[in-house]
Amino acid sequence: MSQTPAVASPWSGTEYKVTELKRTSNQIDANQVLASCSGAAGMTCSLTSQYTASRTVQVDLGAKVSIVTAQLSLGNATVKAYSSSCSWTLPTSKSQLIGYPLGEQVFYKITKNVYNTGKLTSSTTSGTLSAFKPYKGSLFCARIR
Repeated sequence: MSQTPAVASPWSGTEYKVTELKRTSNQIDANQVLASCSGAAGMTCSLTSQYTASRTVQVDLGAKVSIVTAQLSLGNATVKAYSSSCSWTLPTSKSQLIGYPLGEQVFYKITKNVYNTGKLTSSTTSGTLSAFKPYKGSLFCARIR
């Protein structure tokens, strides 16, 4: 007795595709202040410690962060910057030393494709989004006069 082979039914669901537009090294994430120092003119400010910077990922169209990070190879969510330090003698009492994470910035778009029984029923593409992946052990020190 022969059996008829099973045939998979056409797929219905949502698919997300992430398209990388640009990847730039040695960028700072000005939204993540890791440490700061201010004081009287002539004072030496030092930022020396162990800092933790976070990976940041923008999403849209219902896509999950895990989809974006996997498709762009963005790795771990947090990175500890070990033994990073800087110092500066403040020239004025309004001066500041601010520490930011240094890392890689990626710009991309997300396309959401919706299928019904194997047929594409809608396709929507986001505007340009960005992600930041901090380097381990990197601290960028900005001097604000």
